[in-house]
Amino acid sequence: MSAHAASVERDAVARPRSLELTGTWLLSGAMAAAGVLAYAFHILAARTLTQSEYGQVAAFWAALFIAVVVLFRPLEQTTSRSLADRLERGLEGWSVLRAVALVYACLVAVVAVAGALSWSVLTRELFDGSGFMTAMLLIGIGGYGVQYVARGILGGLRRFHGLSSIHLGDGVVRLALALPLVLLTSKDVAAVALAAAGIGGAVGPLWRCRAQIGSLRRGSSDERFHISAALRFAAPAGVIAGSDQLLVNGAPLLVIAGGGTTEQAALVFAAVLATVAFVVSVAFIPSDRPLRPPLDGGSSAL
Repeated sequence: MSAHAASVERDAVARPRSLELTGTWLLSGAMAAAGVLAYAFHILAARTLTQSEYGQVAAFWAALFIAVVVLFRPLEQTTSRSLADRLERGLEGWSVLRAVALVYACLVAVVAVAGALSWSVLTRELFDGSGFMTAMLLIGIGGYGVQYVARGILGGLRRFHGLSSIHLGDGVVRLALALPLVLLTSKDVAAVALAAAGIGGAVGPLWRCRAQIGSLRRGSSDERFHISAALRFAAPAGVIAGSDQLLVNGAPLLVIAGGGTTEQAALVFAAVLATVAFVVSVAFIPSDRPLRPPLDGGSSAL
């Protein structure tokens, strides 16, 4: 093999690796920033609302993200994996979008029916009789469904800038819409901010990547896409993700389900947020003090 051919081969191997690392760091940074923005939203809501009202916002947050992750994260992973696989093999990806859109529509219909049947219970138990917050919860679930599908599309297309923008846009939209809480103390403002963040964070990146999405029509259509097989891959991940969300965000719902008040739910959720923030800070702040056992066999202060 000539030196030029070897150089070309090395470049071909190195280029995808560089792209992969760039996308990984970019996405990691965006997710970290989104976490900070989410924490800022909760600080704003907790400081401007009453304890009972913030407890209702915490219950809204928990119900929203548990439902969204269980319902739509499998769809995100199915979309991303299926698109990447088919594009790598020169197949069209439009059939994936059609199938995913159908599944999304069915899931939203299920949410609408379940919400209508449980409307009075949700309104009474979670939101102290506020039907507006119940409506915002259902709208938010549908909106975040759009966002999760968008994540899957952009992930499958390897559009890491767009995918990172979705994570950042989610946090920015939520915090921006919650800023009126500084002047107008209303849990409805917080509910609108939560409901709009999902679809609001996805619209811009989807629009900017519309040409790449349109290109999914191109490619061979010899191999048929089977949504059932793809969903069998993603379903176990959805169960794990739902369990994770229940552990992290489910505290307010568990408190209310156990007969607790919204004030108690607010305290528990605030404690969980503080614990998560502490753990993250300890994990990522480097220490210049190496941990080593004391020479005298006694205890040492860390």
